[in-house]
Amino acid sequence: KLWLEQDEGDPLNDLDYLVVCGQATICYNLMKHAWDECRRDGEWLDPGTEELFEHALAEWKKLVRDPLSLLNDRKRRSRLPELKAQAEAP
Repeated sequence: KLWLEQDEGDPLNDLDYLVVCGQATICYNLMKHAWDECRRDGEWLDPGTEELFEHALAEWKKLVRDPLSLLNDRKRRSRLPELKAQAEAP
């Protein structure tokens, strides 16, 4: 069983923070792999990879400004009203 604790007054629980950490890790590793392995002599091997990198970079910049941005984007698209409300809370 996974631990799930929530500090009083904190709208997020441990699982939310775990998801946020995973999202940032995946985004960073995807960019690093694309940059290190999918370019030769400063040129992208496939234009689609460059597009993927640019998209990941845009998401990374959002995460730097607001680490909860991807989590809140996902909650806003949820069918569960309580998750939508969490995403809209300050």
